[in-house]
Amino acid sequence: MNHAILLRLASEFQGFCRDLHDEAVLALVAAVAPSNTQVRQVLSVPFRAARRLDRGNAEPGGLGNDFGLLGMTLWPDLKSRYPAKGDEWRRRLELLNEARNGVAHDDASKILKVHAAGWPLTLSSIKKWRTTLDGLAGGMDTVTSEYLHQLLGVRPW
Repeated sequence: MNHAILLRLASEFQGFCRDLHDEAVLALVAAVAPSNTQVRQVLSVPFRAARRLDRGNAEPGGLGNDFGLLGMTLWPDLKSRYPAKGDEWRRRLELLNEARNGVAHDDASKILKVHAAGWPLTLSSIKKWRTTLDGLAGGMDTVTSEYLHQLLGVRPW
């Protein structure tokens, strides 16, 4: 059961990240072409075509790449805004994805690596990951909104 919850947690977070990226792209292209739907659609294509979230896990490198397409520096922005949490969010997300891949691909070595790092695949660990992802999601929303506000001069949401 814990494996299923872990997979669902990773999946839900990836969905959140994809939705946040979509909203950021929409805000950016709407600022460039506020009254031209066709131009907005054309402008949004490159941001989504290169998006790693559509081809892999919501892992730190992929998230940095995807939000970097918007001109952001996601992880440095998170660390700057949340100095006590940024690095820990990143580390825990890496472990979550390692555990997710271990479960999804039946790779015991990955599961053992996560366990050795102090994260056995127990309900207690999953609750800690959920708390981490809740904080990270809020932080990502904040730094993305702040970035777009600085870039566009208006609050995106």
